[in-house]
Amino acid sequence: MKEKKILLVDNNPIILRLLSRVLKMKGCTIKTAKDGLSALAILKHFHPDIIVTDLIMPNIDGEQLCRIIRTKKEFDDTVIIILSAIAAEENFDFHGVGADACIAKGPVKEMELNIQAVFSSVDKKFPQKILGAENVYKRQITTELLSRKRHFEITLESMEDGFLELTPDGSITYCNAKGSLFFDSNPEQILSSNFFKLFQGTDRAIIEETVNTLKNVPITLGDPDPIKINQRFLRFKIIPVINDNEHCLLILIRDITNQKRNEEQIKSYMNHLEEMVKKRTAEKDIINKALERKIAEREKINEELEFVARQWSTTFDTIPDFIAVLDKEMRYVRVNKTMADVLGEKPESILGKHCYRVMHNKDQPCHNCPHLQAITENRTISEEINYPYLGFPMLVTCSPCFHDDGTLLGSIYVARDISKQKEGEQEREKLINELQDALSKVKLLSGIIPICASCKKIRDDQGYWNQLECYIRENSEAEFSHGICPDCYEKEMAEIEKWKKDKQD
Repeated sequence: MKEKKILLVDNNPIILRLLSRVLKMKGCTIKTAKDGLSALAILKHFHPDIIVTDLIMPNIDGEQLCRIIRTKKEFDDTVIIILSAIAAEENFDFHGVGADACIAKGPVKEMELNIQAVFSSVDKKFPQKILGAENVYKRQITTELLSRKRHFEITLESMEDGFLELTPDGSITYCNAKGSLFFDSNPEQILSSNFFKLFQGTDRAIIEETVNTLKNVPITLGDPDPIKINQRFLRFKIIPVINDNEHCLLILIRDITNQKRNEEQIKSYMNHLEEMVKKRTAEKDIINKALERKIAEREKINEELEFVARQWSTTFDTIPDFIAVLDKEMRYVRVNKTMADVLGEKPESILGKHCYRVMHNKDQPCHNCPHLQAITENRTISEEINYPYLGFPMLVTCSPCFHDDGTLLGSIYVARDISKQKEGEQEREKLINELQDALSKVKLLSGIIPICASCKKIRDDQGYWNQLECYIRENSEAEFSHGICPDCYEKEMAEIEKWKKDKQD
């Protein structure tokens, strides 16, 4: 065999000594590492022709080591051989992790022959199967442990939180996909790097100081002031793991960016409300109310605003109007207590039922259903509806509502008892009709009326003189019934008597 530079990676010192002796006898230059982390440190100053690695190792295992090496272009021509009995038991896909060949651990002579066969391959035409697998038998405990390992890895990769494992000096030995995403990288790029160097300035100093002073109790960083990385607000929980054979740090990273943004939005909204309160308070205080009353009123408003922010669901249930949320299929998603009480039901017993069944006792929607109009026409619909079994009219308003992605959720249903309003309208109409009827019977004279001081005739707008009764009859609704007063009666009788006497004479 032509002299080659070889890196052996295995946590079993016996295997390392055995392979080193065999390969040195063939004139190879050998470097050894007890795990993947140590191997990556050696690769910084040693460029091997061949890397022989075990799969199951502490810190960074063989599978991760292969993936990391294959991301480095300077090792594109390096041959990677997996030497593991586990690979044979698990029927491991060594090509999938970037290895060129796989040899099962077994008898020394068999391993030596299989290694020689791989080394002798021409133009990198390596065997496609696991060499020596026929000498390995599956063990039940190995199968169970491998299954648990896979389940554990799947769980970590499915987490919404980042998960990292560190050595005491801060070297990263495990990182799930979510954890690497926080640092705009991938697990292969982060593994073996120093955790503290991922941070800058004050954040780095705080994390280093925390880890250096960490004892056996987990500690949380970033609460209430989160650590910002790549426009994300992160909270870190550092958990020390210390026992006889192991000393490492587990890091849980939670993205609280949305939480912080929501807090800022709430704070901004509260500030906005505060400004509105100040403005309205100033407007209402123009009449110079007493200082004590202003303070009490403002405190009351602030308390009400805080109450609304914290107890919106309570408010929802105490509003006297009927309020409900319906989905696209006209099923109740939520109803307030007022509506449930009037219907004689508990709110939870109404959920999931169709509104036309609950409100109208029908098997299908009404033809003029405001909910259907609202979601069909994409606008707010208001209708007056009489529910026979309730015994009073209601003003029903339905408005379409949507999910965050713009898809239709359903509608918001608000119904108000307008029976008193209707009674008021009827009373008003009745009063108006009575007034109009009264006005139709009255015609008033107004202004200055020119009247003769002697004969009592009245001059009209055209300049003609009219008898008093004719003028009043034409300009009002009044009619005259003629008679004679006692004074005029005596005067007229005197005239008649005088006329009779004159006639006799």
